[in-house]
Amino acid sequence: MKIKKIFNSICKLNIIDLFKLLKMIEKKFNINHCFGSNIEKQDKVAKTYSLNLTSLGQSKIMVIKLIKEITNLSLIESKKISDSLPSCIIKDVEKKKAINIKKKFDEIGCETKIE
Repeated sequence: MKIKKIFNSICKLNIIDLFKLLKMIEKKFNINHCFGSNIEKQDKVAKTYSLNLTSLGQSKIMVIKLIKEITNLSLIESKKISDSLPSCIIKDVEKKKAINIKKKFDEIGCETKIE
């Protein structure tokens, strides 16, 4: 009941007073940006991507070499990936890294998909 009364009082505040109240709460309890920004940061950190190879293009040898270079797998393991399309080349990487690797595959004529 007590919390409801406090909440109802807070709802009656104008934006400026609400902002002042938030700043006071942050200062009193030693927390930063307690409403919203931490959730946004966690969402950015948690987002990872996978790069899937969907088509080899013309040079299978170049594809196998590139898979080997990117994944540090053996030639045999890299060949197995290229033989079983569609196949995941890398997973759980940042979008920027996935895009950079995708460009390398695009340069040798492969089709890839970032998910």
